[in-house]
Amino acid sequence: MGSGKDTVDALLSMVGYNCVSWAHALKLEAFRSLCDGKAPAGMTQEVWGAWNRMEPQDVYRKPTSADARKVLQYWGTEYRRAQDSPYWIKALHNKLVPDTLYAITDTCVQRLSRFVSTQNRRQYVMSGSRIKGPETQVDDDLGAQAD
Repeated sequence: MGSGKDTVDALLSMVGYNCVSWAHALKLEAFRSLCDGKAPAGMTQEVWGAWNRMEPQDVYRKPTSADARKVLQYWGTEYRRAQDSPYWIKALHNKLVPDTLYAITDTCVQRLSRFVSTQNRRQYVMSGSRIKGPETQVDDDLGAQAD
């Protein structure tokens, strides 16, 4: 069972919120890579093995398999953030439209929370399975490494 983010997203979308996720771009990139059969360079042997055992749809399957988790963690940190530290912040920022209501999931890392709190938009932000209000700084409460 998950933390309920998809359920909360569905409920918020019923009252006018646009639900977006930090993980959407990550999963889409990994999905396309698996479809094309082109793994990014620099994978460890362990991650490479996980990538080879996966099918493209595994990046979206719930619950997330151990192989998918390994590949997605590698993709999000060692691969993309090593190229450009704010890569995922930029990916989400490019999707946001001013004066629009957003529910943004997975803002447990302080750097992402700071990004959300600096936007001039009314929004509610999720941290794990708890909803925070529009001007709340979200703590690093899920054990992710903060900047």
